[in-house]
Amino acid sequence: RTSRTAQPPFAFALSRDAERCHVEARRAVAGAAAPQLRLADGDPVQLHEVAPGVFRGARVAPLGADLLLVAGDGGGWRHLLCSAGLDAEVAETQVDPRRAMPLAEIAAFTDGAFVAPGAAVPALSLRRSGVPMKVVPLWPWLVLLSLLLYLFDVYDRRGGRDARRLA
Repeated sequence: RTSRTAQPPFAFALSRDAERCHVEARRAVAGAAAPQLRLADGDPVQLHEVAPGVFRGARVAPLGADLLLVAGDGGGWRHLLCSAGLDAEVAETQVDPRRAMPLAEIAAFTDGAFVAPGAAVPALSLRRSGVPMKVVPLWPWLVLLSLLLYLFDVYDRRGGRDARRLA
């Protein structure tokens, strides 16, 4: 036998949000005791029951660092959980201002306008190029091409070839 014979008492879900790792445990077996969660080095993680059979907790973990957790139910069942450090999602507002894109310089370089967050949008004048764009209809050329291909196909299939010369 290579698989478990009994269903584990809890189903765990881990998610990272910047420097916090959120843990959710859902009771999968009726009557199972509350889960116990600790770090691999033994430091406990507090889980709170937010709904019947649903437990949630969080732990601070540095960005880029893996987090190993050991879950158990006090009755001998254990489960190893791993949260990879690169799974963290960082909101775009968390960017260091020194590493932000120089939007004002980019707008000036492309003859655009930069509007700071919260500022009023100025009236912008649109410039046009010297030659207006012109739409060229392609459908007559495509109809002509299809007619020529049809006539070539008819000529090729019904051409007066001698059957004795082909054999």
